[in-house]
Amino acid sequence: MDMLTRGAAQAGTLLVGWVLPLFVLCALLGLVQRIIERNLYRLLGTGGAVIVGIVGTPVHELSHALACLIGGHRIKRIALFRPDPRTGVLGYVEHTYDPGSFYQRVVGNFLIGIAPFFGGALALVAATALCAPDVFGRGLDARSLGTALSAGDFQGTIESVLGHAAAVAGSLLSAERLTDWRLYVYLFLVLSVGAHLAPSGPDWKGTRWPMAVLLLIFVLVVIALQPLGGVPESVNREVSVRLANLDAVLVFSLIVCSLAGGLLWVARVATRLLRRA
Repeated sequence: MDMLTRGAAQAGTLLVGWVLPLFVLCALLGLVQRIIERNLYRLLGTGGAVIVGIVGTPVHELSHALACLIGGHRIKRIALFRPDPRTGVLGYVEHTYDPGSFYQRVVGNFLIGIAPFFGGALALVAATALCAPDVFGRGLDARSLGTALSAGDFQGTIESVLGHAAAVAGSLLSAERLTDWRLYVYLFLVLSVGAHLAPSGPDWKGTRWPMAVLLLIFVLVVIALQPLGGVPESVNREVSVRLANLDAVLVFSLIVCSLAGGLLWVARVATRLLRRA
């Protein structure tokens, strides 16, 4: 019983340090996406919002398609950008899998469901490299972030993220950059990708069960390792640092999407006030 308690406690600690930051960041990105999407439709109407999705929708669908290949699924049909006014669908990936394959049914469906978060985040990093490469100089140090997370220093982590956010915002909205056309191309790309960054409702539905199974397997593995001393601290630190690279990319994506979403909200409010004047 003592081994079971120790294993469950260590599994909980590892999940908080490894998985919780990713879960929180993805949840916040999903919230920001809904805010961007809602303001786009209110400011530009359905037609304008569809046009803005000309970049974000293919990124979203390509993320699903790549995850299909990694997860062993067979792609039947794919439409990177094919707006359907009747259903509101902008693109899709139709795929099948072998129900008898644990990997395809659990791992594959999980990866396909969450893929847009990471595909969108990488697209935002690429857009930044093209339009505002100097912003990376204000980057979040992944090793420091991973060390803080593995040690449970959440206050230090939050302070580091907030400092990073202030540095990125200050760099993007500096006086000299406001006259650079690349800033406005960049904001368009951020809005386009940010409005399609999160999984859709059906994506989430297909992810919940596989995620629960994978979390249960993780807990059971940690418990099984207790007779050998559990998961070594060196492994905890190394995994935390590697996962922190993903965290850093998602944090950066959250910052630039929030910034672009805030500017979009200001534009929508200003437009509404001008119409009333």
